[in-house]
Amino acid sequence: MDSPQNESRSSSRASSNLSSGISSSVFSDAVKIRVKGNCGNQCWACEACDPQVCHAAPRDDRQAVVWFERHLFDFPINSYMNAIALCPNCHNQFDYSLDPGFAFIPVDIQYFIDFELADRERRKEARRNRDFDTLARRVPSAEDYRQHQLAQGVISSDSSSPSSDGGLYRPVFLKPIWKRPGFQAAIEYDRPWYGAPMASLRRAFPLLGSARSHVLGKATREALERLRNLYFDPEEDGEEQEGAANTRKRPTSPSSPEDEAPARKNRRVDKRDHHGGGELGGTERGDGVPGGAGPPMTFCPVLQAWVPANWSIGPNSTANDVIEDFGRCVEAGTVDAQAS
Repeated sequence: MDSPQNESRSSSRASSNLSSGISSSVFSDAVKIRVKGNCGNQCWACEACDPQVCHAAPRDDRQAVVWFERHLFDFPINSYMNAIALCPNCHNQFDYSLDPGFAFIPVDIQYFIDFELADRERRKEARRNRDFDTLARRVPSAEDYRQHQLAQGVISSDSSSPSSDGGLYRPVFLKPIWKRPGFQAAIEYDRPWYGAPMASLRRAFPLLGSARSHVLGKATREALERLRNLYFDPEEDGEEQEGAANTRKRPTSPSSPEDEAPARKNRRVDKRDHHGGGELGGTERGDGVPGGAGPPMTFCPVLQAWVPANWSIGPNSTANDVIEDFGRCVEAGTVDAQAS
């Protein structure tokens, strides 16, 4: 049994690790420029000028590790896939965790429900076949959601169309934020967002406990609750064992100087890779070992784990790639802009 002194030291070390992760999980200039350029240097929600670049899933989220263990988060918290441009007003309302005034949700929640139900059948089949390498849950990526809406004819395949950047999301204003008559109603329309759908849902699920949730409408509330239960309730549809088999462990906290060295190295890598997209991260074989064969990975200091990298400018980027990706950023005048 640990002594009070050991418990205190363990608690302090855990708190220090979390604080270190949070403090280093800021967006790089490359991410900020790309995000602002993507929205024409306007607030994604209300179209006000000169927005800030904000975290869709909070960077100090104490439940982020739960989402990671349930195979719902697979992106760096401080990457482009978790960034959204919001004016200070919308940003403040977005971050009021106890009583949020703004959030945004995927337009087609049923798609995520159907995806999860189909993936459960895939996981059952993998278990029957003892194919343990494919037991992990899969969730729709930003590109999956976009391709689904393209197939449905909801968005345009024209690369010059703003809808080509991602699937459609709906801004939800739970409070009368603006005094101008009719302004709030005028901006409540569906629009594309390029980021990870799970980041949006991380903000959407807590709305179910809000006294203002009636704003969502009954059908949306029921769909969100159904999806939340599918993701987190192990007894949903009698899937007790499914939930247990569908979690993953984070790397254990280092307990000796020898163990601490790799962890410190990982944190330094993340700080050097200052846009959080993994430019300086290694690769992972799938067993948590950096440096193996597989897709590029980066160490996320908030999740304290290796996750797939999302580069703004990657090691294989060409000059043409940079010009194409950042051309509209220059047009929008965001190259020298700084965000909070």
